[in-house]
Amino acid sequence: MKPVTRLYLAFLLLFFGCKKSEDPIPQVFFNMDVIILNEGNFGQGNATIDLYNSRDKRQQSDVFRSNNQGRPIGDVIHSMYVGQDTGFVVVNNSQKVELIDLNDFKSLGTINGLNSPRYFLPISSTKAYVSDLYAKSIHVIDLQRKVVNKTIQANGWTEQMVKIEDTVYIADMSNNELIRINSKLDTILSRSALIRQPNSVVVDKNNTIWVLCSGGFDEVLPRLYQISTSGNVIQFFEFQSVSMSPGNLIIDGEGEKLYYLNGGVYSHSITATQLANDPVIPQDGRLLYSLAIHPSSEELYVADAIDYQQNGVIYRYLKSGELVHQFRSGGVIPGSFQFLP
Repeated sequence: MKPVTRLYLAFLLLFFGCKKSEDPIPQVFFNMDVIILNEGNFGQGNATIDLYNSRDKRQQSDVFRSNNQGRPIGDVIHSMYVGQDTGFVVVNNSQKVELIDLNDFKSLGTINGLNSPRYFLPISSTKAYVSDLYAKSIHVIDLQRKVVNKTIQANGWTEQMVKIEDTVYIADMSNNELIRINSKLDTILSRSALIRQPNSVVVDKNNTIWVLCSGGFDEVLPRLYQISTSGNVIQFFEFQSVSMSPGNLIIDGEGEKLYYLNGGVYSHSITATQLANDPVIPQDGRLLYSLAIHPSSEELYVADAIDYQQNGVIYRYLKSGELVHQFRSGGVIPGSFQFLP
């Protein structure tokens, strides 16, 4: 072999042997109990997932990419459902639900064939519903085959869903209604007329349904409804101004106190006779974008999206409104939270 050839081969070995791999090193998790879902920017495919340990305040960023050979999860994470061992991540603009192993955040496959999915709700061990922005229907998922089995026509944009026994209650944003569905037959039972844009739904300890309506774009006064399981309106509370746009309704672990975003964070007891005038957590010039409550500590987790371009800020508060901890999210637009045991 010529000296020049040997020198060339040595250079190639040195170059490729020392070249740093582009694949991130897989991360190991240490009792992480909080999942932070960063939406990312529409069309940019920069959605990410963070993990956070509420006990020692450790944080790990972009865990899906790190544990899936550098593959990003997709374009706009909208929501997530946490099962026993599996997480179902709804990736809106990628038109899919990504299934992940909650032990190591490795992908277990995807459910495709969706239009613009919003929320995932398991019906049984073999079936789930997925609401959708543009499909004008609810997708019925075969969980064993990971495919869309059929659809339930809804004639509009469907959002959050809750299940009580064999009935599912779905917020219909387009038609300003609460839809009741028989989950065994996959048929619509009834529709309850509401004010504009019902965006979030929860169930209290008495099995009554609470629905928060934003009122649209300065169109009508927003409302918080209490509704029976039969779909009848028990009562509603009206907000003071059409410029208000409440959303992100959640409920505590006892099923007794509601929380929602309306600039700041407000609370509402299920026995209250009027809406609160003062927030538990003031807005203070922030863009408070998402809200959740830890099932064990009952602490409130609030995310500030800042300007939708830079990484957001996560705040932990006691229910009294006292700040416990704040830190930067590992991605853009922290849009929702989930919790692990």
